[in-house]
Amino acid sequence: MRRMKKMLAWGIAMAAVLAVAMPALSATKIGSITLTSLEPGQITGDVVPVEWDWTRGSEVTSTDKVKVLVSTTGLSWTRISSAIPIRHGRFDWDTTGIPQGAFAVKLKVVKEPVQDIVSPIYIDNTAPTVSILSPSQDQVIVDDASPVPFAIVAGVATLRADARDAFSGVANVLWYLDYDPEADEQEPIAEGATTSYDFSGATPGEHGLTAVALDFAGNSAESTSVSLLTLPGTGLAADPGVIPDEEPTLPTLPGDEEPTLPTLPGDEEPTLPTLPGGDEEPTLPDPLAEVCAIDSTLPFCGGSPPETPPLPPIP
Repeated sequence: MRRMKKMLAWGIAMAAVLAVAMPALSATKIGSITLTSLEPGQITGDVVPVEWDWTRGSEVTSTDKVKVLVSTTGLSWTRISSAIPIRHGRFDWDTTGIPQGAFAVKLKVVKEPVQDIVSPIYIDNTAPTVSILSPSQDQVIVDDASPVPFAIVAGVATLRADARDAFSGVANVLWYLDYDPEADEQEPIAEGATTSYDFSGATPGEHGLTAVALDFAGNSAESTSVSLLTLPGTGLAADPGVIPDEEPTLPTLPGDEEPTLPTLPGDEEPTLPTLPGGDEEPTLPDPLAEVCAIDSTLPFCGGSPPETPPLPPIP
């Protein structure tokens, strides 16, 4: 608001100076020239077309020429064109490289007291700035890879951008999904610095969201793209504090499934071979039985021991 008041005061002061400075013109005998492509208070930039209409009592000849002049004060003028044949009806004023501000534009017919002035017009060749505030980016893991920044959206989501312009002001903010600045025609999905968009119709998967700011002079600037991971269906709240009635059913992202581990060698239970004779305990040979079979009179064989002969008398 303060900037617009300053611009208005600037224009009023210049118009007052021009009202005093413009000479009185004689009437229909000389004719007239009128600027048709510019209007007081117009905001423009880049290459500005300066167009005019010419009327006079006699036929216009090749010797009838006009010059284009500009001023920032209304008192001193700078010529920006050579003498142009009036019947051309147009001069393209390249404003790139000149400082932004208020200008008066004057057409002056060569060798005749005929002129026309439009004031003020505002030249602005400085692009605005814009950045996306919402949706903001978060991090998810995809395919166990490194973290990748994404904003996960489903259904209606709030879009907010911070757009600013130092001179003429921000005229609009356009939102694009998968923006291509080289494309001839690309329709925005939404307009406005704060708006919303229903992503239900977007193809599920990864997309880029870009905001493009326009100022009143036609300059534009695009934001850094925000990576989106759009999910099918609706259910995520657009505004903080709005809780959906039901928990949304989110699709299974790659990497969410429980991994099926391969069976490694040695993990199986070993299968023991079947011993001869089946599952019964084997009957091991008894060495005592073999000894007793040779001499059953041994004490541990359970038989009667042989008689011991009497010892002879000691002499």
